Amino acid sequence: MPCIQVYGSSINLTFVHIPKCAGTSMYLWMRKNRGRNRWYGWNGHPTLASMKKDRHDIKTTLITVRNPWDRLVSYYSMCKGIFEDSPYMRTMMTYEEWPSFKR
Repeated sequence: MPCIQVYGSSINLTFVHIPKCAGTSMYLWMRKNRGRNRWYGWNGHPTLASMKKDRHDIKTTLITVRNPWDRLVSYYSMCKGIFEDSPYMRTMMTYEEWPSFKR
C-alpha cells in the first residue's frame, strides 16, 4: 500500500507507511476523508527522504508505530498465508517452534 500526501488550502499532511503498522487503514482513512483536498501517492514503502525528492512541499509527517513483538507475529502470519504452499515455507519452523521470546 502506498504512502500518501493530502494537501490543499486547509491541510498539508504526509503519511509514511511502515509495513505491518496499520498503514493500509491510515491510507484508506486519509483517502476517504480528504474532503476537497488533493492527494499524491507513492507505491511501495519509500523513505521520507525519497518522498521529499518527489514533493518539496512536505510539512507535517505522520507515522504509526507498533509493538515490535506484535509486528513480528503479524509479519510471520502474513508470510505463512502468502507463501504457504512454497517449498521454503514447508521447511520453515512453525510459530510454536520459534525460540521462546518473552515480552
